Amino acid sequence: MKSLLDGVAYIHEKSILHRDLKPENILLTNTSSTCTNVKIVDFGLSAVFFLERSKNDNLKAGTLVYMAPEQATKQSYSKKIDIWACGIIMYQLMSGGKHPYYTKGEQLD
Repeated sequence: MKSLLDGVAYIHEKSILHRDLKPENILLTNTSSTCTNVKIVDFGLSAVFFLERSKNDNLKAGTLVYMAPEQATKQSYSKKIDIWACGIIMYQLMSGGKHPYYTKGEQLD
């Protein structure tokens, strides 16, 4: 998680929002038997972030079960939406893959 959060901090320093962080967009690579690198991929929905808040065209972009509430409801959002997704991912890592709010097969609106 630390490596993932370091990567998110780096892209945020470059004023980029990923907007679709999920396990499928995180790659692990072994550079040696003791070192694993985390790579964030699929920047197809990313956006350049201006100021502390952004309307971001009110775009509902990303994977719903990893979206922060403000992103899912098309409200203005900030870099915090990527941190929300990291929290969901961390919960899943610690709970054996369970999602804190969504149960597989549940109807999403």
